[in-house]
Amino acid sequence: MTANELTVAGRRFRTQADYEAALRDQKRIDLIKSETDLDNPKQLFDLFKEMQSGKYRFETVIGNDFDDEIFERIEKLKKQGITAENAENI
Repeated sequence: MTANELTVAGRRFRTQADYEAALRDQKRIDLIKSETDLDNPKQLFDLFKEMQSGKYRFETVIGNDFDDEIFERIEKLKKQGITAENAENI
């Protein structure tokens, strides 16, 4: 496998081990997205809570990017006055 082939989600990895870790992260993210409606505030807050509790552990920048995406979505909801407590009523 060439260095150009060690790419996941637009990110290039230098080693086979890092590439395989990124693939694991991407698989985990794909599963989360298939089970969670990220446009549903209640589900998004539930996911955020699970991520904070350590239920999902990521190994690479791919996972960190996803974690950042979820955090930014939560912050956007909070600015709209949506919280974990009232998200179910939205």
